Amino acid sequence: MRKKRSDRNHVVYLITNTVNDKQYIGITVAKGRAFKWSAINRFHKHVSRARIEWDKDWPLYRDMRKYEGAEHAIYEVTVLSVVRGKREAHKIETELINSIKPKLNG
Repeated sequence: MRKKRSDRNHVVYLITNTVNDKQYIGITVAKGRAFKWSAINRFHKHVSRARIEWDKDWPLYRDMRKYEGAEHAIYEVTVLSVVRGKREAHKIETELINSIKPKLNG
């Protein structure tokens, strides 16, 4: 059995609600070199989970439920960094959360 790769590229991304300027910082695995697409794809998963998983009472999902149906018009997704390795990606994500203090990371 092959060992799972631990050195894949990860995307650190920012989701911004353009109505109330609240932000969320997260990471996702990069699909090849499609970094922006990977971040947008992760955003779509957040939108889907916010609609379906009502037991998730996270700030980002509460915000998305408030603007349900308009998510694609009011949220902006930005790639902040592309990082090699999951550990390094989590480190950068934590540093950015601590410095920016996004309201939707709760």
